[in-house]
Amino acid sequence: MSHLKERIEINCLNCNAIVNGKYCSVCGQENIEPKESAWQLIVHFFNDITHFDGKFFSSLKYLMFKPGFLSSEYMRGRRQAYLNPIRFYVFTSFIFFLVVFAFFVNKSAENNFIKFDDGDNTKLTVEQKAKLDSLNNLISSTPTKRNSGEKKGSVSSNEFYFSKFKSKEQYDSLLKIKMINDNYLTKVFTYKRLELKEKYKGNETTLNAALWEKFLHNLPLMFLFSLPFFAIFLKLIYIRQKKYFYVAHTIFAVHLYIFTYIAILLNLGCTRIYERSHLGFLNVLGGFILVYILYYWYKSFRFFYEQGRFKTVIKFFLVFLWLLFILVLLFVLFFFYSFYKM
Repeated sequence: MSHLKERIEINCLNCNAIVNGKYCSVCGQENIEPKESAWQLIVHFFNDITHFDGKFFSSLKYLMFKPGFLSSEYMRGRRQAYLNPIRFYVFTSFIFFLVVFAFFVNKSAENNFIKFDDGDNTKLTVEQKAKLDSLNNLISSTPTKRNSGEKKGSVSSNEFYFSKFKSKEQYDSLLKIKMINDNYLTKVFTYKRLELKEKYKGNETTLNAALWEKFLHNLPLMFLFSLPFFAIFLKLIYIRQKKYFYVAHTIFAVHLYIFTYIAILLNLGCTRIYERSHLGFLNVLGGFILVYILYYWYKSFRFFYEQGRFKTVIKFFLVFLWLLFILVLLFVLFFFYSFYKM
């Protein structure tokens, strides 16, 4: 509900129907003055995101201290009194990643992604050095032909991480004469590495900073992508309980994610403040929050799915392993997607 002044006129500004009361019975628009200040515009925006008329805080209270309650209420059809879970997730996810990226991400990690060739041969074996010398001689002369039947001695370019491919043309030449026998994925990666080496003029720091930033921007999407896979696994391990339809599992997963985002933010906040103030109780509180996350997930499963302790522990462990697998897989896929889109 808006806090703007109600209009004296009784015609709806949206559809021009007669308004009996505060809202139009035809289109549902509130009959309020159209003029608003900049502050009212900001408040209106925040209200639209969170339903700041009490739903946000009441939903937050139940979410944090009654594991599984909001999901159960949603499944029973009691939804009007609580913030819509999808809207709740979007708002929480936005705040979580905004704060994490702004205050907690260690940007020094951006220097650990890609290294260009530096000519350091000290880490190679004697056999690899011999092959490397032969390969570098070929690179320097850029040969264009070789007996096509002579495959002996061909190697993967992975063995020559320190070799100096100067261009795509040289790499293509080595592939053509079968001195290198790279598979499709290795070729794609090598081509992209050579392209980026040229684009960023061999500056590893600039490249890795750009890659790190692009990857971070894809992280919210990565976690969003993991939700349906999480819900599918919940559906499979609770397949005998017919009352839980797929959307119910999805809403349950959404509420778990929202809680985890908030709890991790609190933990990071305690850690950061402890680093500056050295107040011992903050360190203890941070550890307690991590333990509470595990306890909260377990209690959520118990309350929502209404099964015994033993079954809940087993299924909770299986779900944890599955989610870990999905997140690692998506992490790798999104990283290489970010790299490919550079």
